[in-house]
Amino acid sequence: MSEAQNSGADSFIAFSYPPGSFGMTKTAQTMGYNPKVFYISVGGAFPIYPGVADGKAEGVMAIGGVDADSPAIQAYFERHAAFVGNPPDSWASAITYASLEMLEQAVERVGLDHEALAGELSTGTFDTVVGDVTLEDNQLRDLWWVGQWQGGAFRAVNPADKQGAAAPIVPKPEW
Repeated sequence: MSEAQNSGADSFIAFSYPPGSFGMTKTAQTMGYNPKVFYISVGGAFPIYPGVADGKAEGVMAIGGVDADSPAIQAYFERHAAFVGNPPDSWASAITYASLEMLEQAVERVGLDHEALAGELSTGTFDTVVGDVTLEDNQLRDLWWVGQWQGGAFRAVNPADKQGAAAPIVPKPEW
Protein backbone atom coordinates (compact mmCIF):
# COMPACT_ATOMS: atom_id res chain seq x y z
CA MET A 1 0.00 0.00 0.00
CA SER A 2 2.93 2.33 0.69
CA GLU A 3 4.24 1.78 -2.83
CA ALA A 4 0.81 2.48 -4.30
CA GLN A 5 0.43 5.62 -2.22
CA ASN A 6 3.94 6.84 -3.07
CA SER A 7 3.50 6.15 -6.79
CA GLY A 8 1.31 9.21 -7.28
CA ALA A 9 -1.31 7.15 -9.11
CA ASP A 10 -4.84 8.45 -8.68
CA SER A 11 -6.37 4.96 -8.85
CA PHE A 12 -5.86 1.82 -6.77
CA ILE A 13 -7.04 -1.48 -8.25
CA ALA A 14 -6.62 -4.83 -6.51
CA PHE A 15 -7.81 -8.18 -7.82
CA SER A 16 -8.24 -9.52 -4.32
CA TYR A 17 -10.25 -11.92 -2.19
CA PRO A 18 -12.02 -10.91 1.05
CA PRO A 19 -9.11 -11.14 3.50
CA GLY A 20 -6.94 -9.02 1.21
CA SER A 21 -9.80 -6.71 0.20
CA PHE A 22 -10.63 -6.04 3.83
CA GLY A 23 -7.00 -5.70 4.90
CA MET A 24 -6.20 -3.26 2.09
CA THR A 25 -9.20 -1.14 3.03
CA LYS A 26 -8.15 -0.95 6.68
CA THR A 27 -4.53 -0.26 5.71
CA ALA A 28 -5.48 2.50 3.26
CA GLN A 29 -7.63 4.13 5.91
CA THR A 30 -4.90 3.90 8.56
CA MET A 31 -2.34 5.39 6.14
CA GLY A 32 -4.65 8.15 4.96
CA TYR A 33 -4.34 6.78 1.41
CA ASN A 34 -7.38 8.04 -0.46
CA PRO A 35 -7.01 7.73 -4.24
CA LYS A 36 -9.75 9.04 -6.54
CA VAL A 37 -10.65 5.44 -7.40
CA PHE A 38 -10.33 2.65 -4.81
CA TYR A 39 -11.26 -0.72 -6.35
CA ILE A 40 -11.05 -4.04 -4.59
CA SER A 41 -12.39 -7.26 -5.96
CA VAL A 42 -14.20 -10.04 -4.09
CA GLY A 43 -15.58 -8.89 -0.76
CA GLY A 44 -16.37 -5.34 -1.75
CA ALA A 45 -19.98 -6.27 -2.59
CA PHE A 46 -20.50 -8.11 0.72
CA PRO A 47 -23.06 -6.56 3.08
CA ILE A 48 -20.43 -6.55 5.84
CA TYR A 49 -18.08 -4.30 3.84
CA PRO A 50 -19.41 -0.96 5.17
CA GLY A 51 -18.64 -2.24 8.68
CA VAL A 52 -15.17 -3.34 7.58
CA ALA A 53 -14.67 0.18 6.23
CA ASP A 54 -15.80 1.70 9.55
CA GLY A 55 -18.87 3.19 7.87
CA LYS A 56 -16.76 4.86 5.17
CA ALA A 57 -17.51 2.64 2.17
CA GLU A 58 -19.01 5.45 0.08
CA GLY A 59 -17.35 5.52 -3.34
CA VAL A 60 -15.43 2.24 -2.97
CA MET A 61 -15.65 0.12 -6.12
CA ALA A 62 -15.50 -3.64 -6.48
CA ILE A 63 -16.49 -6.45 -8.80
CA GLY A 64 -20.20 -7.01 -9.34
CA GLY A 65 -23.13 -4.86 -8.39
CA VAL A 66 -26.88 -4.87 -8.74
CA ASP A 67 -29.53 -2.48 -9.96
CA ALA A 68 -30.35 -1.46 -6.40
CA ASP A 69 -33.50 0.37 -7.55
CA SER A 70 -34.97 -2.72 -9.24
CA PRO A 71 -38.15 -3.87 -7.49
CA ALA A 72 -37.16 -7.48 -8.25
CA ILE A 73 -33.76 -7.04 -6.58
CA GLN A 74 -35.30 -5.24 -3.61
CA ALA A 75 -37.86 -8.03 -3.14
CA TYR A 76 -35.11 -10.68 -3.46
CA PHE A 77 -32.99 -8.89 -0.84
CA GLU A 78 -35.98 -8.76 1.53
CA ARG A 79 -36.81 -12.46 1.05
CA HIS A 80 -33.15 -13.47 1.44
CA ALA A 81 -32.68 -11.43 4.61
CA ALA A 82 -35.93 -12.77 6.10
CA PHE A 83 -34.96 -16.38 5.38
CA VAL A 84 -31.22 -16.28 6.13
CA GLY A 85 -31.17 -13.53 8.73
CA ASN A 86 -28.68 -11.42 6.78
CA PRO A 87 -28.81 -9.58 3.46
CA PRO A 88 -27.16 -11.18 0.42
CA ASP A 89 -24.08 -9.87 -1.29
CA SER A 90 -24.66 -7.56 -4.24
CA TRP A 91 -23.02 -9.72 -6.85
CA ALA A 92 -22.99 -13.53 -6.95
CA SER A 93 -26.03 -14.16 -4.78
CA ALA A 94 -28.53 -12.67 -7.22
CA ILE A 95 -26.80 -14.42 -10.15
CA THR A 96 -27.03 -17.77 -8.34
CA TYR A 97 -30.69 -17.17 -7.57
CA ALA A 98 -31.32 -16.20 -11.21
CA SER A 99 -29.78 -19.49 -12.35
CA LEU A 100 -32.28 -21.36 -10.18
CA GLU A 101 -35.12 -19.29 -11.65
CA MET A 102 -33.87 -20.23 -15.10
CA LEU A 103 -33.85 -23.92 -14.21
CA GLU A 104 -37.37 -23.69 -12.78
CA GLN A 105 -38.70 -22.02 -15.93
CA ALA A 106 -36.89 -24.48 -18.21
CA VAL A 107 -38.38 -27.45 -16.33
CA GLU A 108 -41.84 -25.87 -16.58
CA ARG A 109 -41.37 -25.48 -20.35
CA VAL A 110 -39.84 -28.84 -21.34
CA GLY A 111 -39.97 -31.14 -18.33
CA LEU A 112 -37.13 -33.21 -16.94
CA ASP A 113 -35.76 -34.72 -20.15
CA HIS A 114 -32.07 -33.87 -19.82
CA GLU A 115 -31.47 -33.19 -23.51
CA ALA A 116 -34.54 -30.98 -23.85
CA LEU A 117 -33.70 -29.21 -20.60
CA ALA A 118 -30.12 -28.52 -21.72
CA GLY A 119 -31.42 -27.21 -25.03
CA GLU A 120 -33.93 -24.91 -23.36
CA LEU A 121 -31.33 -23.51 -20.97
CA SER A 122 -28.97 -22.92 -23.91
CA THR A 123 -31.48 -21.13 -26.13
CA GLY A 124 -34.32 -19.83 -23.97
CA THR A 125 -34.91 -16.42 -22.48
CA PHE A 126 -35.79 -16.31 -18.78
CA ASP A 127 -37.42 -13.72 -16.55
CA THR A 128 -35.19 -13.52 -13.47
CA VAL A 129 -34.34 -11.37 -10.49
CA VAL A 130 -31.53 -9.80 -12.57
CA GLY A 131 -33.79 -9.20 -15.57
CA ASP A 132 -34.26 -11.14 -18.78
CA VAL A 133 -31.46 -13.66 -19.24
CA THR A 134 -30.41 -15.37 -22.45
CA LEU A 135 -27.18 -17.33 -22.40
CA GLU A 136 -24.54 -16.83 -25.09
CA ASP A 137 -22.56 -20.02 -25.84
CA ASN A 138 -23.98 -21.38 -22.57
CA GLN A 139 -22.54 -18.47 -20.59
CA LEU A 140 -24.10 -15.52 -18.83
CA ARG A 141 -22.24 -12.64 -20.40
CA ASP A 142 -24.59 -9.76 -19.65
CA LEU A 143 -23.17 -9.08 -16.20
CA TRP A 144 -22.36 -6.14 -13.99
CA TRP A 145 -18.58 -5.85 -13.90
CA VAL A 146 -18.14 -2.92 -11.51
CA GLY A 147 -20.22 -1.75 -8.60
CA GLN A 148 -19.77 1.08 -6.13
CA TRP A 149 -21.01 1.85 -2.65
CA GLN A 150 -23.42 4.75 -2.98
CA GLY A 151 -25.88 5.86 -0.33
CA GLY A 152 -25.71 2.61 1.61
CA ALA A 153 -26.21 0.31 -1.41
CA PHE A 154 -23.70 -1.43 -3.64
CA ARG A 155 -24.89 -0.15 -7.02
CA ALA A 156 -23.83 -1.39 -10.43
CA VAL A 157 -21.93 1.26 -12.41
CA ASN A 158 -20.45 -0.71 -15.32
CA PRO A 159 -21.35 -1.39 -18.08
CA ALA A 160 -22.48 2.21 -17.93
CA ASP A 161 -24.92 1.78 -20.83
CA LYS A 162 -26.78 -1.11 -19.20
CA GLN A 163 -30.25 -0.28 -17.87
CA GLY A 164 -30.06 0.32 -14.12
CA ALA A 165 -26.44 1.50 -14.07
CA ALA A 166 -25.69 4.27 -11.60
CA ALA A 167 -23.27 7.05 -12.49
CA PRO A 168 -19.95 6.44 -10.72
CA ILE A 169 -18.78 8.80 -8.00
CA VAL A 170 -15.26 9.95 -8.86
CA PRO A 171 -13.36 11.01 -6.91
CA LYS A 172 -14.25 8.72 -4.04
CA PRO A 173 -15.07 10.72 -0.91
CA GLU A 174 -12.35 10.94 1.75
CA TRP A 175 -12.18 8.09 4.22
